[in-house]
Amino acid sequence: MLNFLSSKADAFLIGRIELVARGLRQSEATYWDNEPFWSLGKCSSISEKLAVTLTARDLPAKRVGGYYIKCEDTYPALVEKHSPSGLPQDFDFNTWDNTWKHWWVECYGFVVDITADQFHPTHPHLYEIVILPRPRALAYSSLPLKITAPA
Repeated sequence: MLNFLSSKADAFLIGRIELVARGLRQSEATYWDNEPFWSLGKCSSISEKLAVTLTARDLPAKRVGGYYIKCEDTYPALVEKHSPSGLPQDFDFNTWDNTWKHWWVECYGFVVDITADQFHPTHPHLYEIVILPRPRALAYSSLPLKITAPA
């Protein structure tokens, strides 16, 4: 899990968020038979479920759409191979800027993402659950703003 703690209160809050996020992620992985890359293309529906589940546990959350920045270079090939809809018709490997439309959850100023692993096919285990304070979550850009994370 990726996170950044700034206080004991944040640690407690992140612990509660992580518990809910981990439970939902495990449930979804089981539902999809733990297929490799099961989260590919499911960020919208899973983020909505996560927002509803967190809110039901007194952790007010909302689903947010935007861009995931700094996808691995291998991500488009993964989409082309494993996604039912494939790549967008106008996709161009030569001009791709490692950015992809994405959905995540925001809860108490934290970005919570349980589908970020899809953007990192060579190291998905490092991105199964991402919880970062909003100002430090440079890989997440809400629509319509588009920013680039530092290398």
